[in-house]
Amino acid sequence: MEKLDSCHDPNDEMRFQATDVLKNSTASCPEIIARTLSNGSDDEICNLLGTIACSGNPRYVQEVMKLAEHQSAAVREQAACTLGKIGDRNILNTLFKLAEDRSGNVRGAAIKSIGWVGDDRDVGKLIQWLDDDCVDVCEACLGALVLIGGQKVVDHFCKDLGGSEIKRQKMAAAALGWIGEREVVEPLITALNHPEWEVRLSAVESLGRIADRRALEPIRAILNDDHPRVRKAAIDAMVSLEGSSALSSIAMFLNDQDLGVRLHAIDVAGTIGDQSVTDKILNLLTDENDTIRIAAAKALSGLKDERSLAVLRNILNDTNPDVAEAASKALAALEGRV
Repeated sequence: MEKLDSCHDPNDEMRFQATDVLKNSTASCPEIIARTLSNGSDDEICNLLGTIACSGNPRYVQEVMKLAEHQSAAVREQAACTLGKIGDRNILNTLFKLAEDRSGNVRGAAIKSIGWVGDDRDVGKLIQWLDDDCVDVCEACLGALVLIGGQKVVDHFCKDLGGSEIKRQKMAAAALGWIGEREVVEPLITALNHPEWEVRLSAVESLGRIADRRALEPIRAILNDDHPRVRKAAIDAMVSLEGSSALSSIAMFLNDQDLGVRLHAIDVAGTIGDQSVTDKILNLLTDENDTIRIAAAKALSGLKDERSLAVLRNILNDTNPDVAEAASKALAALEGRV
């Protein structure tokens, strides 16, 4: 029992050592553990459940399942997490029961665990939580379905992507990107023309993640999208698909009307390190926006072009100390002093 008590010691080192000892001895003290799970305080139970989850020891599954009825939401949540780490399909009924819990945190934890131990037989039942009132539960359901994967999940999300509910379309586009099967590329390309920018954003992010070259020209076509977040995502997708060759397409964003897009394009150009854009970046050092000038100085340190040296020295005494500091750091990088 002393080991269990030490798990709550205010001294971090003592607590971590006690937890480590308990983790390695879960197989040898079943009576103490079972008694604590039944009669311990909420904190004691939660800490012990975490230790059991880390140990991966399945011998306490039955005791943990009983905690689905515990009065504390924190205990029910931790029990749901632990069951996902140590259980198998035999615990699914308990997890689905916890997925109906009044607490969103408990529902989310249970659904995540269903993703760990479930399979395509559970997809039809799991889908209902995509419409949960709690955003975290919806996201947990999305993750669980992606984790389960398989044709049934792909078919469902492709259907949702072609449906009429914006929320479902947006989630479907994101999920298909994480699944990453080649068959989802064409539906995602179609979604690039969706009237809602959030769906287009999810689609272009997913296509960038999958990096299938069939999406190259469709993504190039939406570089002029009217929403700045879509344009930023398109920049990243182009780099994912073309690497440094994407710079010719990205260069136009150095003068984008949206500040966030401009800053992102400057950062990406500096990261790619292609000196063909040096002159364009140098011109930005005279921009009226100090934030742009700071970003340009940082990008020049990545381009490593000696033509930048004289211009950077000229702004070391800039009236804005942040601009001067950025120029100083860029010079140090170019001159090999860092």
